[in-house]
Amino acid sequence: MDKKTKQSTYFYKLLLSLIAVSLVPIIIIGVIISNYVRKSYSDIMYNQALEASSVGTEKLNTMLEDYNTTINVLAENQKIIDVLSDENIENENLEVIYEEIYLVSPPSNCPLYILNSDRKVMFGTGKWNNEYNSKSNENWGIYRYLNEAKGENVIYNNRFVDSNKNEIIMSVGKSIIVEDKLIGYMIIDISKDTISSLIGNSNYNPLSNFVILDQLDNIIVDINNKNFEGKKFYNKYSTKELVTKESLNYRNGSGTKVEDDIKEKELNNILIKENLVFKSWKLVTELPLDILKDNNANIKSLISYGAVVSIILSASLAYFLARSIANPVEKLSLAMMKIEKGKLDTRVNINRRDEIGRLGDGFNHMALKLKAQMNNIVDKEKKIRENEIKLLQAQINPHFLYNSLDTIKWLAKLGENEKVADVAVDLGQILRNSIDIQEEYISIDESIDFLESYINIQKLRLGSKLSLDVKMEESILNEKIPKLILQPIVENSIIHGFELKEEYCKIIIVGYRSGDNIKIHIMDNGSGMDNSLIENIFKDKNTKSHIGLYNVDQRLKLYYGKDYGLEIESKKDHYTKVTINVPYKVKGD
Repeated sequence: MDKKTKQSTYFYKLLLSLIAVSLVPIIIIGVIISNYVRKSYSDIMYNQALEASSVGTEKLNTMLEDYNTTINVLAENQKIIDVLSDENIENENLEVIYEEIYLVSPPSNCPLYILNSDRKVMFGTGKWNNEYNSKSNENWGIYRYLNEAKGENVIYNNRFVDSNKNEIIMSVGKSIIVEDKLIGYMIIDISKDTISSLIGNSNYNPLSNFVILDQLDNIIVDINNKNFEGKKFYNKYSTKELVTKESLNYRNGSGTKVEDDIKEKELNNILIKENLVFKSWKLVTELPLDILKDNNANIKSLISYGAVVSIILSASLAYFLARSIANPVEKLSLAMMKIEKGKLDTRVNINRRDEIGRLGDGFNHMALKLKAQMNNIVDKEKKIRENEIKLLQAQINPHFLYNSLDTIKWLAKLGENEKVADVAVDLGQILRNSIDIQEEYISIDESIDFLESYINIQKLRLGSKLSLDVKMEESILNEKIPKLILQPIVENSIIHGFELKEEYCKIIIVGYRSGDNIKIHIMDNGSGMDNSLIENIFKDKNTKSHIGLYNVDQRLKLYYGKDYGLEIESKKDHYTKVTINVPYKVKGD
């Protein structure tokens, strides 16, 4: 995970959390509103269908009951009975009978006919139809129903076009029987236009359709689908689509029955069937469910659109809110990372008056105190290191001074006054370099000069058998190294390597750059050391016989770190090789 991703993790977690928190109520409210609106609309549709069914049934029943009443009243009219019993009638009586017919008939466009037993029209409020005059209809059609009813009112599927071009779809009538003798018939023809004008335009639910069925479930009238008239009911609808009025009323109490039926049976329509006055006939109110399905789809689309808009607004608000919270936290996180890398001057600028603002102020105060403490620690460590270095130098200087004075003592005893003077000059130069505390570092080239002065002093003791060969890369001659690094190592070679050696004593110094380091090898052909002695030199600071090597190694580690210092390679009675390892261009770069 890169730096940017790490910094953004908190922001994205906060953003997703805020979006999730805002989405939950949106989804819950959306579902509740959707279900409520859908159920409310369904309730309205179902209630309107129920109302339309009730109103349609009531209108039809009222019309049929009025016709029944008219037929019953006229069938008992004595004047009409007299006419039907004796066809001789005077014009005055004829007018009176017509007045009584119009008086008791309900206002409608449905013609009423009164026929004698020979099916001859005696009275009629409409133009006479030859349909009733045919001899072939004597024991068939409506006359058969009227005869079989024996004076009871009947309704008949009587489909024809009358003389006024009206499409007759049903007739209501009865046979007139007096003293068990058939004297005539009374018929009222009902046209489709009359039914359509009565129930076709429903103010309660304009989406509903009405279908009238006869006793054999033939479709007598289909207000919206004329093509199905005359066909069987089950040719148009599945019986599973029938829903009783009681079922819809029960639904208003439980809220589940019809919806469960619709879902379970995969209905396309809801059909409400109710009996008419003539109980063998029925009125079916049809409610197409497509409108409900389309409405539900529209509701879902509207809710979805609202949800999308709400989600976008919520996500935008959550983004700005998360960014306002996460930005100062990310600033603090970046600042802490810089502090971890040692950049103690890092500060954050968070202009807020809440907890995050106080956290930023606390961070700045902490960084300030941390820097002060670190500076104190660095100063203390620097002083400790300087004291340790001075202590090590103090251990080396008396040791070297003692050896040099010892040499002067022996020269004086031998009367070598000029040599004593030369030694004194070389010794003075070396001591000035050692005692000068203003400069801790000198160049490698200067170190070689001081080393040659030291060798000159030692040659007075050892004579011509001691030689020094120095080979340094020119690129490192001006590089700075701490004082008194080369001289103690060479001194260790002379004292411990050549002290008992009678033959030729040679010291070779080779220096070069190796990558980012400087390597200086000091090699001698002295008596050498075994491995146990080499290990003790680096482990035990109290090893008095090689204190110079130990001090140089410790000083280099104090100056440059634990990865630098001395490496010793030696073979007993053959040679010793001491390697100085220091970084390139540290002092003065």
